[in-house]
Amino acid sequence: MKREHTALISTILDRWVPPVIRESRWFYKFILKRVVGGDVDAYLDFRDNVWEMSPEDIQDFYKSVYSNIKRPTDCNEKSIARIMDNIEGKTLLEFGCGRGHLAGIITGAGYDYTGVDFDISDASETVKDKAAKFIEAVDLSALLDAGATYDTVLCTHTLEHVSDIRHSVKELLALTKTRLIIVVPLQLNLYYTPDLHTYFFRRPGDFFMAAGFTAEHNLDHHIDGGDLFVSITKQ
Repeated sequence: MKREHTALISTILDRWVPPVIRESRWFYKFILKRVVGGDVDAYLDFRDNVWEMSPEDIQDFYKSVYSNIKRPTDCNEKSIARIMDNIEGKTLLEFGCGRGHLAGIITGAGYDYTGVDFDISDASETVKDKAAKFIEAVDLSALLDAGATYDTVLCTHTLEHVSDIRHSVKELLALTKTRLIIVVPLQLNLYYTPDLHTYFFRRPGDFFMAAGFTAEHNLDHHIDGGDLFVSITKQ
């Protein structure tokens, strides 16, 4: 299902369904049984347990449910167009490359692309292009240790899943030569939700505060179909 459709469904569930229903476990259990199947209690209990999970534990959990997610990308078409309009330079790193949908678009436009994710098997299969390089890793520590930098660094629908968002943003900025592009979803922080997020952002300011951005950062942002697009240009 396309991101535009799931965003509409989330809006209906979060804002139109009465709180007494949308905050109930049985309601989301009913929905998840029909959408993802399997151990839906693990979905519903994820946010109760994530605080004591290591980054590796979180990634292992995501791997166990990854096959239930069928869409090629979490980005909507407006966000993708804005990403392509904001790429600077020749080299680009994408942290959280997923199934390689953006990788195919970016390499097709002639950029020197590197993608990082905890599972790169789908991305490598999607993009069979010598201009695309994929690295299987749960974080960016190896690239930082090697002193790597990229003209543009891209991170879409990933920071809402990490265990320490400020640490992840610092790593992304350290790898960026010119432009850092981030996309995260805007949604309510409900007690139960089908989304396996560690962070929820209702307003752009919620994300800026959580990520550690201030007015001193050279930051531009837009809202596209329920997603927050953020561009940071380094001086």
